[in-house]
Amino acid sequence: MRLTLRRTLAVGAMLTVIGAVTPAVAAYSQDDPRSCNDLLSADAPAYVVCHWLAKPDEALDIAKFWLKDDGANLKDATPLQGKFIDCSAPGNYCAELQGDGAVGDDGSP
Repeated sequence: MRLTLRRTLAVGAMLTVIGAVTPAVAAYSQDDPRSCNDLLSADAPAYVVCHWLAKPDEALDIAKFWLKDDGANLKDATPLQGKFIDCSAPGNYCAELQGDGAVGDDGSP
């Protein structure tokens, strides 16, 4: 019984270490094509990580897409149809800001 408990604890500890180390190693991989950590200063903390959402060459293609035909794609773009509440419609309740509607007190940090 005691030998089985020791083996179970050892396997559990080993799996815990593997589960914690593997994602950390993958996050700091130097082969990541989206990494822009080389642009960070040398004194940047280790927890600061840089990833390109769009690499510079991809950003150029994105800008060309939106600006082609004198910005036709931008002009045709419309907001997503979301769920909006009309506070002036009967039966709808919207919270009111207290006071003059300013956020925070004058001179507060």
